[in-house]
Amino acid sequence: VDCPLFLLHYYLLTESDEEMEELRQDCRVTCKSCDECKMETAAIVNRFLRKHQRRRKLMGKSVERMLE
Repeated sequence: VDCPLFLLHYYLLTESDEEMEELRQDCRVTCKSCDECKMETAAIVNRFLRKHQRRRKLMGKSVERMLE
């Protein structure tokens, strides 16, 4: 699949081969629209970023305490 979103999933977002096959099927066979895929990918990235920002904030407080 020549799609930047598919490659983003392949390299960064999707952990299992089964999920990747499902994405490929959705794109090629069921003709899922690119807009739907973009919205789902954006939701996944946003969830990841929210978790990452929370952890970063917690770690920042820990580092500040260690440096005192």
